[in-house]
Amino acid sequence: MRDSKDVGGPVLVFGAGDWGAFLAGAKGGRLRG
Repeated sequence: MRDSKDVGGPVLVFGAGDWGAFLAGAKGGRLRG
């Protein structure tokens, strides 16, 4: 788990919906960011 001070923490930056969409895209072979 990354620190809240770490702006590179995707888990903290993405909302639950966005994170789910990101994982779905990753499984589809399409990384977004």
